[in-house]
Amino acid sequence: MLSDPAGIYLQGFRAGFKRKIDTIMATQAVGTSYSVESEDETETAITLPATQIVPETGTVGMTLEKIRSALLIFNENDVDPEEMKWLALSPQAIYDLQGEPELTLAEQNALRVINDGKIERAFGFNLVMSNRIPISAGLIRSNFAWTRNGIGLGMIYDIKTELSKRADKNNNVQPWMSMDFGVTRLQEKLVVEVQGYEAA
Repeated sequence: MLSDPAGIYLQGFRAGFKRKIDTIMATQAVGTSYSVESEDETETAITLPATQIVPETGTVGMTLEKIRSALLIFNENDVDPEEMKWLALSPQAIYDLQGEPELTLAEQNALRVINDGKIERAFGFNLVMSNRIPISAGLIRSNFAWTRNGIGLGMIYDIKTELSKRADKNNNVQPWMSMDFGVTRLQEKLVVEVQGYEAA
């Protein structure tokens, strides 16, 4: 299993690396980004403005109104209506939305589909379910919406894989993987945090 580059073991290893990209993307989308404005490479920290956040003010959880508010923020920022918009939701957020009485049959079906790990379009967004979305100590989950130009993924090099034999371990095969990448928010107006309360 270890010596087969297409084997289940190395496929799982590679999937773990890709999941790491998802984790860092979810954190950086709503976290602090940095700008460099001159040749001295001095960094300026940039937090996501309050105008780009649909806040959780109690213990309501995810609602259809919050998603509408996120879409409204994009529209007020003059984001091209034709530009693809994505919305990452936690499983709890999806569960909350399924209880909304205003959902159309198409929206109900879309939420069922993304429960199976697929991407579906609803509410003006491509919906994605993620267990990697950060949650605060106050149990506020930072679900987020974005467009393609709102978040940047920079790869210095993609996943590299090597298999080698360890003479000091009775010639057992040792798998090795490495990658070098970074994620940052590129334009604040193209990312919206949609907060939702999630009970412990």
